[in-house]
Amino acid sequence: MKYELLQEKINANDTKNINKLLCQLSSKPKNITENELRHICEQECMNLMVARDESQASEPIIGMASIIFYAITTGPKAVIEDVVVDEFYRNRGVGRMLVEKLITIAKNKNVTYIDLTSSPTRVSANNLYKKIGFKQRTTNVYRLNLQ
Repeated sequence: MKYELLQEKINANDTKNINKLLCQLSSKPKNITENELRHICEQECMNLMVARDESQASEPIIGMASIIFYAITTGPKAVIEDVVVDEFYRNRGVGRMLVEKLITIAKNKNVTYIDLTSSPTRVSANNLYKKIGFKQRTTNVYRLNLQ
């Protein structure tokens, strides 16, 4: 596997692969366009780490994880979102490597802590996060849908 930050070299195949992963992440995925993906990756506060299968000529994206950085009065923070590995490639360490690479980036930015959320139904993912060192918090999570 090859791990890299998805940045300026986004193409139609990358977008197709990302949309395939989004379908495995969410029950109601919204397909994104190549321009939307490019815009997301151009944001200075956001890194999208991807895993590619180098054994295939097209080097498809088979996993991804995002980290968003922000600064508030209590210090620099980060949130990991959209961690997903294609079902064919699961249980091979791809998810762990994606998250660990994002943690390294956060450490280099002197981030105070990283938050992430995961559905309780994603048992394997939750176990992975605990093995990496994430601790489950006792807190209420709220969401206000605006669309």
